[in-house]
Amino acid sequence: MLSVKNLVKVYKAKGGTETRALDGVSIDFPEKGMVFLLGKSGSGKSTLLNVIGGLDMPTSGEVIVKGKSSRDFTQADFDSYRNTFIGFIFQEYNILEEFNIEQNIALALQLQGKKSDKAEVDKLLELVDLAGFNKRKPNTLSGGQRQRVAIARALIKNPEIIMADEPTGALDSDTGKQVFETLKKLSENKLVIVVSHDRDFAETYGDRIIELKDGKILSDVTKEYEQSDDKGANVKVIGGNNIRIKDCSKLSDDDVSEIIKTIKQKGSGEMLILSDEDKLAEVKKVCDIKEDRTGGHFEKTDVSKIKPANYDGAKTKFIKSKLPASHAIKIGASGLKTKPVRLAFTILLSVISFTLFGVLSAMMLYDPIYSIAVALQEENVETARLEKYYDYVSIWYNLDSNGNKINEEKSDYTMIQRTRLGKTELDELNDNDKGLSFAGVYDISNNFSDNLTNNKSKKYYYNYFNGEFSGFTDCGEDFLKKNGFTLLAGSHPKTANEIAVPKYIYELFEETGFVDNDRKTLDISEPEDLIGKAITLRLSKPDEDFYSNGTKKTFTITGVYDVNELSAFSDLKKEDVLEIDKDELKALQENFAEACSQGFSSLAFVSSEFYDKYKDYVKSYEDPVRVDTETFYGVYIGERYSDE
Repeated sequence: MLSVKNLVKVYKAKGGTETRALDGVSIDFPEKGMVFLLGKSGSGKSTLLNVIGGLDMPTSGEVIVKGKSSRDFTQADFDSYRNTFIGFIFQEYNILEEFNIEQNIALALQLQGKKSDKAEVDKLLELVDLAGFNKRKPNTLSGGQRQRVAIARALIKNPEIIMADEPTGALDSDTGKQVFETLKKLSENKLVIVVSHDRDFAETYGDRIIELKDGKILSDVTKEYEQSDDKGANVKVIGGNNIRIKDCSKLSDDDVSEIIKTIKQKGSGEMLILSDEDKLAEVKKVCDIKEDRTGGHFEKTDVSKIKPANYDGAKTKFIKSKLPASHAIKIGASGLKTKPVRLAFTILLSVISFTLFGVLSAMMLYDPIYSIAVALQEENVETARLEKYYDYVSIWYNLDSNGNKINEEKSDYTMIQRTRLGKTELDELNDNDKGLSFAGVYDISNNFSDNLTNNKSKKYYYNYFNGEFSGFTDCGEDFLKKNGFTLLAGSHPKTANEIAVPKYIYELFEETGFVDNDRKTLDISEPEDLIGKAITLRLSKPDEDFYSNGTKKTFTITGVYDVNELSAFSDLKKEDVLEIDKDELKALQENFAEACSQGFSSLAFVSSEFYDKYKDYVKSYEDPVRVDTETFYGVYIGERYSDE
């Protein structure tokens, strides 16, 4: 049921000094029985119990409970593991003073989401000799009584494992014996693990003793028993020198003969025969005599004899802890009873401190990539177009004959200006662990209407497009493959005058036809039909007149990519959309327009040589009359000269 493998626990002091509290500890525990963990202070015994019980996490190694490894545990799983399988008994009792005895015991049930069971509480109180103590407060009990309440609390949820950390450390000898008597009885059906420094108690009550030193197992011994030798139905010789007569009134002549033979084999010396029931019980306890066996000697543990049951970890379920709100409030309110003014002042300072810490953390640890990732996830957006802007304030002035500024005037308004992202910024954006990929896009005024027919489609899906690419990207073939874009035909561009088009552009030509340079309309029915076709783009430089038709540039289509963005808009390919609700149709059209403008479906894919040849056509966005743009967020940015 419970095993630990290669447990290591390292504590680090402020100076950086490391202490290995556990150093490669491996143990297979039995399904039931009483196991003692012995050792001097600092040996690692309490650390081992805390790690096994999920109160502390190992630096390395694992705890395996019913086939489930702690390597897969979250912190919440550790809490649930304790709540499900373990009953803890502490040296300090850890009884809540705010509750009476019954409430303390029932709390363990309530943490499992179960109702308080008074009958079960009464039964356990009787088991630990505290019958009738239900309504007593903890401060009216002795140390031994408190510890027995702790035992009852551990038992109320019927745990399969009981863990006790120095359970008798604060008790006198007689009371300690009572506690161990109770634990010993429980170990007949449960696994009881006890941390103790008392070897006498360990040897008297333990079935197995594991001694630790410097975080390692020094010795591991198990109590071995000698089985009885039956001399008849009524007489047994236990351990070679103990004769047990089950019923003296039924002794036969053969029984008497066997008894005499056994006595003679002992040879010289004294023999004591008892028949008093009370004295017999005491002797049997001291000599550890069971019904059919006796023991009292420890031997090195033979791990091959420990055969844990086979468990399927996937079927091992934990019960999450659920503290009732009323109890949580009661526990919290109890703190107000002691030094309420100091507590209130502490709470006030804490609120202020955490508020300041939160503000400063948000300012210092702001991660733009994380913010982008969260925004995209919340809006369920696959792709988005990002743009960079900065603020500026305009200043007007005149220059006199000596070149000095006169009549200077600063605007009362802050303006915004779009600018370009640089290669370094793009590389920094792509260096993220949020699963985001960023492709640079060149913004160039373009138009390929020369290759479009005059036949307009009746379907909105094709009419939205106005015959120009929304941008040009040289993101590269690896980027496209990484993001799941499929090459439907052809190959990726390799020269400056080659482009690949997205599937949406191919579908447009498929619907309306493709006009070649000889003004012939060609039918396009497969993506391969576009490969090798010459497409004419009218490119405009940023400083060209708005009404200019641009400069004709001829590109060869080398490939068609499926970017998997527009499959949700197949209804817009229908000629008749009357069956679609008016509001739904409007929303569908708006989402389609946004998908085309924000994604890859209307981009042209170009080679790495494209920019060097066509960089004069890329929009710079910078206002030609503004200079000196060094400080992005100062009092003002740049200067604007008047016509004078």
